[in-house]
Amino acid sequence: MALDEEPRQRHPIGQSRHRDELARLLALSDGVFAIAITLLVLQLTVPEIAGGAVGSRLSAQLAATIPRIVTYCIGFAVIALFWIGHRRSFLYIVRTNGVLTLLNLAVLLCIAFMPFPIAILGLYGNTAVAVIFYTSTVALAGFGMLLLWVYAGVGHRLISRDVSSRLVTHQALRAAISPLVFLLSMPVGLVEPDGCGALVDSDPGAHPGLGAPVPKGAVASRRAAD
Repeated sequence: MALDEEPRQRHPIGQSRHRDELARLLALSDGVFAIAITLLVLQLTVPEIAGGAVGSRLSAQLAATIPRIVTYCIGFAVIALFWIGHRRSFLYIVRTNGVLTLLNLAVLLCIAFMPFPIAILGLYGNTAVAVIFYTSTVALAGFGMLLLWVYAGVGHRLISRDVSSRLVTHQALRAAISPLVFLLSMPVGLVEPDGCGALVDSDPGAHPGLGAPVPKGAVASRRAAD
């Protein structure tokens, strides 16, 4: 059977097998989303403070983690929105085949990778490279979701015949929003990276464990010296 060949068997055993295959695909997908969204918290480390005056120093160190907490929340929201979109698409997908499986794996590849550019954004959010690296990863995942839905939905290839063509188009347009928004944000990162990373303006070398923020002037002076 070709990868893109739609299963034609209508026997109850065949239908049960296709349901099992779809259930396994969804179980794998949910697992990857859950792991990716959990890995985000690893960028947050517990401050280690030796000596006295722990209270005041702990407050300063916790304040230094705010940029990473912000990127953690952003990353959590982005991955959660992808999971919601993935779940919404598979509410209508009733069959699977080899091509859909490969497209879904491509989406999961991007999702599993996403904690890395999010961590980079938390450390170097005031640089164009970090902003573009992050936005391009999210845009790629978004295009994967769009392609997955278009493949499954066009001609009702893998979705229920009861789904209207209007809904198929609506879902495709909704899936296209995310990658387009992130692609359009790339020029902003090129022109004014500080605008994209204002909340994560930090010098990672200031504190190896936390990336403690330092005054912008000090960062600029240090970069000029380098």
